[in-house]
Parts: sequence; structure tokens; C-alpha cells
Amino acid sequence: MVLDHNDRRYSYDEPDWLAGLGLGDSRLRRLAAYWDALRGARIMPRFDELEPWKVPDLLPIMWVWRVDRERRLMFLRLVGEEVQRVLGSWPRGAELAEAAPKAVLPLLRRRYEAVAYGPAILYVRGMALLGDMRVPAERLVLPLGAGEQAADDILGISHYDLTPRREIEERAYATEESAETLLPLSALA
Repeated sequence: MVLDHNDRRYSYDEPDWLAGLGLGDSRLRRLAAYWDALRGARIMPRFDELEPWKVPDLLPIMWVWRVDRERRLMFLRLVGEEVQRVLGSWPRGAELAEAAPKAVLPLLRRRYEAVAYGPAILYVRGMALLGDMRVPAERLVLPLGAGEQAADDILGISHYDLTPRREIEERAYATEESAETLLPLSALA
């Protein structure tokens, strides 16, 4: 079954704060609206509140990292099949350092910790390294947890434009070619 990501059966009202992020891909906006609907009046929803059947077409591009706050580590809990196809096999339970390319690990750790420990919402738009190619990409990262001070998990969704642009060396990814927007949860209306 092919699901149309513009199908209104799988839509949620977009919250006011979402407009300020400038999300391009409609699937990222829908996940943000779904996350906001789940959280209600709380600062963030919990992982166990996610209902995959309510966002079935988003599952292939979604992923979740469990946050081990005591050791300040993150372990892969869930990764969609499209993300696996694009990025390669990331084994469930792998720590971020075991899964991410070494050249981007400090950048990813900084970004994901900002989401988990802020807690905050992160939107990144720019170029992503996929093997030896750079491709335009968008990523939205949302905190999940029962408390207000830090997240227990981080939920993400990634969109990659797989039209190759040019070959590069791995170290080039860490340049200033992406734009980040970090929205602290305390700023949400």
C-alpha cells in the first residue's frame, strides 16, 4: 500500500509555533503537529504515547534515540526502513558513536543533546553527507519524556533529496552549510 503524505486522513492541526521553524517538507510539519497534539498542555509527550497507525506514512523516515541521562549517551531505539536504506544498517541498541560517521558525530551529539537536555525542538536544513555525496536534507528532532527538565527519548524525522549534487570528502560535512533552528520548549505557547 502506498500512502500519500498529503492525505488529509493523516493530518493534524498545525500549532502556531510551527510556522516560525520554516519547515519545507509537509511530512516534517505533520510529525510536529502530531507531536504537539500528543503533548496537549504538557511540555512534551512520552514515547509510549506514540501511535504508529496515526502516522503510517511517516514511519519509514522516522527514528528514535533513547537517552541515557546518567551516562549522557543515546541508544538507537527505532529506525525507519527508508532511513536504513539511505544511511545504511544501523543496529537497534547501537550507541550514537557506533552508528554515526565519525566526521559528524560531534555535530550530531551537540544537536541531539540540545534537544534532550534543553529540552528543545531542533530543525536543520542543509546538506547531508551520504557516503561520498552531499544531498539537500531536512531534519526535525523532538523530545519525548515524562518530565520537564530533560527528555527520555528523542524522536526524529529526516527527508533527503537523493538527487546527487557533487562528490565530497567526509570532513567537508562539518562546515557551515546547514541552518539550525533550536526552539526551547519553554517558548511554546
